[in-house]
Amino acid sequence: MTHSCILWLYHRDDDVTREHLWRCRYFNPDIAVVPLTFGAHTAPWRNEEANHILDLGFRWFASDRRIEADRYFFFEWDTLLRESVKVFYRSCWDDPVAVPQIFTPKSYPGWSHFPPVMTFDLYPLGVQGFSPHCGIMLTRDVMKACSERYQEKRFATLHGECAAGCMVLDAGFPSVEIFPKAHHFISCAPVATDREAGIWHPIKT
Repeated sequence: MTHSCILWLYHRDDDVTREHLWRCRYFNPDIAVVPLTFGAHTAPWRNEEANHILDLGFRWFASDRRIEADRYFFFEWDTLLRESVKVFYRSCWDDPVAVPQIFTPKSYPGWSHFPPVMTFDLYPLGVQGFSPHCGIMLTRDVMKACSERYQEKRFATLHGECAAGCMVLDAGFPSVEIFPKAHHFISCAPVATDREAGIWHPIKT
């Protein structure tokens, strides 16, 4: 078993995707990097039934192609890494779940990705969402729990931003926000190669 595994999720094989994948491997030479895709034909593993990148990762973990690791990181094709995940996630390395931002009905009552309030009783341990998906870190135990739940109707019908958060709560795992470096991750500006150290991902609207 390796200590970490990066899941590199993409939908097209172009220069930007290949450059960012190269940088991901360059800054993390001792970590397994696994390309996963919805439709591109160049990945060693693909699945066209997944609804979002976390769903794709859970399907991969549930397959016989998974790599056993202590923790898993989800990065999309347009993520620019300028330091290792060991450095970037050092403040939350031992947490079971670390995400860019956590949304709860109390902290963000008007968030559009929550299910209807009338369905909240389907989630007795609570409702929460993670956004963006890119940059989420999950330990092996959390990946296992989510891969056992993602096809349950009550989770499969949720928006992707909310499905993983609700599964994590249902499995009894606490979540933390990536801190104090989350501002390096959630960047509104276009990704550029001359940025300071960090992990950069453009917000999509």
